[in-house]
Amino acid sequence: MIASPMFSGNGYLHYTDEEVMRRLEDSKTELDVEFRSFAPQGVLVWTGTGGGDRLSLQLRAGRLELRLNLGSGEARGIVGAELGDGRWHRLRLIRSEQEAELSVDGGPAVTCRAPGPLRQLNTHSGLYLGTPPSSLYLHFDLLACNVQFLDLNDWTPLSCTGVSFNGNIVPTP
Repeated sequence: MIASPMFSGNGYLHYTDEEVMRRLEDSKTELDVEFRSFAPQGVLVWTGTGGGDRLSLQLRAGRLELRLNLGSGEARGIVGAELGDGRWHRLRLIRSEQEAELSVDGGPAVTCRAPGPLRQLNTHSGLYLGTPPSSLYLHFDLLACNVQFLDLNDWTPLSCTGVSFNGNIVPTP
C-alpha cells in the first residue's frame, strides 16, 4: 500500500517552495496529477489571485474544467466525464504562453487560448492541491479526493520544503 494525501472536502496541500513558484510562473508549464475523487464538483488544482492571474482545474458535474487567466481575460476548457467516480484518473496540462492543452486518462485533449497580449502566469499564492482556504476571500466548491502523483515541469515536489497540509494521509491500495 502507498500512503497518499486525502482531502475530505476542505483539505489541501499548499506548495510555496521557490522552485515550485519558478516552475509555475514560467511561460511554459507541464502538470501531471493522478487523483481519485469521490465528488462530482470541487477544486483539484489552484494558483492565483481573486481578480488577476490564475490557473484552476476543477470538477464540474464530474468533468474537469480548466480556467486560465494571464491578466487579460479568462480562457476555459472542459474535458472528461464522470471523474467523481472514486477511480484513479490522470490529468495532463501543458501550457505554452497563452495556449493550454488539457487531457484526462490519455483521452482527447481540449485546447484553449488566454486572450490578450500577456503570456506569463504571475501568481504569488503558491500551488494548492485540493480546496484552497476561505481566507483567500474566494468561494470554492469542496472536493473530497486523494492525490497520488504530482509532476510539475518534470519535477516532483511532493517532498519539497515549503509545503503545508490540511487533510489526512491514508493508505491507498
